Amino acid sequence: MANYSLNNRRYLWNKFKLLDFISEIIEKEKITFSSFCDIFAWTGVVWNFFNKKNIKVISNDILEANFVSLVTFLKATKKDFEKIPEYIEHLNNLKTTKKDNYVSINYWDKYFDYNNAIRIWEIREEIERMNLKPIEKNILLSSLVYSIDKIANTCWHYAAFRKKMSKYPEIKLNIPEINFESNLNNEIYKEDANILVSKINPDVIYLDPPYNSRQYFNSYHVLENIVKWNKPELEWITKQIKDRSKYKSEYCSNNAYNVFSDLIQKANCKYLIVSYNNTWEKLDARSNSKLSDTQIIEILSKKWKVTIHEKDYKYYTAWKNNNIKEHKERLYVCKVK
Repeated sequence: MANYSLNNRRYLWNKFKLLDFISEIIEKEKITFSSFCDIFAWTGVVWNFFNKKNIKVISNDILEANFVSLVTFLKATKKDFEKIPEYIEHLNNLKTTKKDNYVSINYWDKYFDYNNAIRIWEIREEIERMNLKPIEKNILLSSLVYSIDKIANTCWHYAAFRKKMSKYPEIKLNIPEINFESNLNNEIYKEDANILVSKINPDVIYLDPPYNSRQYFNSYHVLENIVKWNKPELEWITKQIKDRSKYKSEYCSNNAYNVFSDLIQKANCKYLIVSYNNTWEKLDARSNSKLSDTQIIEILSKKWKVTIHEKDYKYYTAWKNNNIKEHKERLYVCKVK
């Protein structure tokens, strides 16, 4: 049975390649901390980088498909994993019925081949039937999310699918690699960042909010649907969840300035580190960043001193604007008075 690490997720806007840059700037700014909050955690690569035995990590993401992995990698203990190998072996050896189901009817010949669509349904249904502790269920769902990524007929996201179905191996769940010693004091949340920020008091708050009007839930709706398992009505050829209103982020709207201002005003910490890019007015209306450099500096400056650091970074998107000249990722470091 193979293992997988937190960094094995395929995810747009993943900051994995920027971790050294972030660490370098923290060192350059002489920022010391015993608690670190990643309030828009996404897959969690940033908090994972700082998850050390002597550091308390606070991690938050609003999507259930991300939350189950945050709990798995950030909170699980050795004791929580005692029965996981046995459970995963059981799920991998389930007999396939070959009967059509919710997953095959909606996602077959789009995101999954027929066999894997059937298998995903059976594994997910079995997880629901098993007598599991909440943490055990989260671990198994996290393993399912990572395993789905390996056999999905997509390019990094689920806003679209490849026109031609490739050949994929049968889905198999694996065991995550966890640094248990670093998980003793960590906290995980699944809340609106603007609400959570008033409840916490870390030394550093790192912010990597959505940049543009493309709602990131729309890129990961399949995983969210399978993890939540409410089996809602779907629409369009991409099989989006029909009622997406509760998943919409204000950071992807024209109200981004106000919600960002609100979050920064409420923040109670020693340092704010904001990750953002320079696509303001460089792309089409949907892909342009919602906040300009001037606006970010203006908002942060109300907390006190701001320095800006930037790094050349290849802009990736599954849409047409994937060759942006002089694209840079920026880190805004604010020392709070």
